[in-house]
Amino acid sequence: MKTSLRLAALAASISFLICNMAPAQAPAGRSASSDRIAVIDINYIFKNHTRFGAMVEDWKGDVQKAEDGFRGERTEIQAMAEDIKRFKPGQPDYKRLEEDIARRQSDLQVRMQLKKKGLMEREAKMYMNVYNEVQEQVEYFAQRHGITMVLRFNRNDVTSDDPRQIQQALLRPVVFQDNIDITVDILQRLNPPGSGGDPQERNAAAPSRSQVPGRPGAR
Repeated sequence: MKTSLRLAALAASISFLICNMAPAQAPAGRSASSDRIAVIDINYIFKNHTRFGAMVEDWKGDVQKAEDGFRGERTEIQAMAEDIKRFKPGQPDYKRLEEDIARRQSDLQVRMQLKKKGLMEREAKMYMNVYNEVQEQVEYFAQRHGITMVLRFNRNDVTSDDPRQIQQALLRPVVFQDNIDITVDILQRLNPPGSGGDPQERNAAAPSRSQVPGRPGAR
């Protein structure tokens, strides 16, 4: 009899806790079932962002120009190092060339380091600016279409036997998605009409707007 009363009291306590926990699981004004999730491939966005691609090409051009300039200076210094062999240590010309070589090598090293730092900072700023732009478009698109969460994922299938690629695939946060990919929608907002960006691949991968839950027809 006492055991039955204890069980009844325990059951009543559990029911009381469950009833009081229910509101915390579903905030007022929105049920858990109203949440809508989408996914986006950020790498694909950067790869096909036409303006970002143009900025990258300009950056690569400046990198190549800097490398060519420094290569020419190194060639000149090497020529001076060969020229100094014509003189004996201690001779005035030998000492003059030796000091000139040391000065130019030091100056070149400093300028190379500064140029490298500047190019790296420019590259980081370039990526950050475009990422912020992507984030703004995702936020706008999600709010307009009732999407409450956007997760990052990778569209590419793993077809390699490379252990590193397999390991990366195992660490993907999104294992499966079905018609909730908004990558193309965001890319179309970032790329103006007629700007390129591999449209054939985008059209082939694009889901219809009706396939994303709760998404109206207009973007």
